[in-house]
Amino acid sequence: MHVFHIGVLCFSGHIISAVHLHRILNIIKKTQCKIVLSTTWRLRSDLKQRIFEAFAQAMADEMDGDRKVEKKVDKKVDVYEHIIGQTPDFRHLRPRAFEIMAFIDAVKTFPDYDLRDWVAIDDSNLYAACTQEKLKQQLKDHFVRCNTHVGITEEIMETIIAKLNHGPDECHLSRTVNKISF
Repeated sequence: MHVFHIGVLCFSGHIISAVHLHRILNIIKKTQCKIVLSTTWRLRSDLKQRIFEAFAQAMADEMDGDRKVEKKVDKKVDVYEHIIGQTPDFRHLRPRAFEIMAFIDAVKTFPDYDLRDWVAIDDSNLYAACTQEKLKQQLKDHFVRCNTHVGITEEIMETIIAKLNHGPDECHLSRTVNKISF
């Protein structure tokens, strides 16, 4: 199982970006990954509900597009098949990197999950607040940072796909992108 931690879904306020959703769906399609929410939106039930509704609508729209359906059909999409959880909330105690690693460590203990690789994307610098070298090392090959004002670009999408499909050692594009400072 591949896990993709999403820390960024929108830009320009509280608008969920259809372009970002489309790119996330491409990542899911090309890697068969599962989604874990690490965005601060996970902490408010109304915003979390908006995420699930946006994913359900985007998935249904994509199904319509794949089938070339002329008439819109109301489909039930099981978002929980793709979004499998959220990171714990340590925001008052520790930085987000600890939340992500706590989820990863927990998943490794689940007998039904075979965690093969994971990627975390965020518009904040997950390394900045990390004083523990071990944590920085764990994040090193798994973190992709995006620009707050741009979000998930085509290049970042391809980097995430490469990391999940080939692992960090074989992903040369990701090394270039990770060196870009936003």
